[in-house]
Amino acid sequence: VGNMNALSDAGTAALTALTAAKAANYNILINLPQIKDEAFKEDINNRAMNLLQESETLASQIESFVSDRLKNA
Repeated sequence: VGNMNALSDAGTAALTALTAAKAANYNILINLPQIKDEAFKEDINNRAMNLLQESETLASQIESFVSDRLKNA
């Protein structure tokens, strides 16, 4: 981060993106039962879970980075 004043923006963006990913996952989970193709449902569910896990990992890394930088600011 070049501008230290942007750290809070970066942290907020990461948390907002994670919230959006969780909301999208809820949408998938609520709609999957209406789909009859079991293979498709399993594929979509697996892909959604992988994306959510990746989002959680990235948000956690960014949050740690931001927190560490703010402590040492």
